[in-house]
Amino acid sequence: MTEGETQEENKPTPPLVKCSRCGKEVQPDISKIRATPTGANMLCPNCHNWAALKKSEVQKLIDYYGELPKPEKEEEDLEEEFDPREVVKKIISEIDSRSLSPTIKEEILNHIDYVPPELINPGWLYDLLRNRLQVNEKVARLAYNRYVMALETWRMKSERAKALLDAIAPLCYDPYGFQQQNQPSFWNPFIPSNPNP
Repeated sequence: MTEGETQEENKPTPPLVKCSRCGKEVQPDISKIRATPTGANMLCPNCHNWAALKKSEVQKLIDYYGELPKPEKEEEDLEEEFDPREVVKKIISEIDSRSLSPTIKEEILNHIDYVPPELINPGWLYDLLRNRLQVNEKVARLAYNRYVMALETWRMKSERAKALLDAIAPLCYDPYGFQQQNQPSFWNPFIPSNPNP
């Protein structure tokens, strides 16, 4: 046996780490690991999802590789998740107090976290402001347009948004809910569907 072969045999193999998404122990590709302020994420070779790693597993990888690749700004942006609740909070916060009363702002901001994210879309926001909270048409339309713009901006950063946009397109362009008339009133869980029982 030559010296080169001996060194090859003694070289430790990359550590196995557990994927927090699929639960499998995998050997991640170093180019698919990204350091984060709180630890590291990896692209799992088994389920192909980005998954957060535990501190003990991050340490194993650092012990083996020395240091982990830092994410580039552009890559971080591409992986950014679209959070409908945060978008609504931003839109509502930025509307002038002369157009939207502080009381209504506060009510929306205090309750938006209780609304399932999958129900939130431009049509939902328009319906909430115009029909449920009786805000004037101009302000409701402004909020609607800003939500569409936020979705478009995200779509340009991430192809994953395309499927979401396709799925909610009928709702985006049906702000009065004509296509929803036969469905239960779920647009805004924190405001009663019948305010005058």
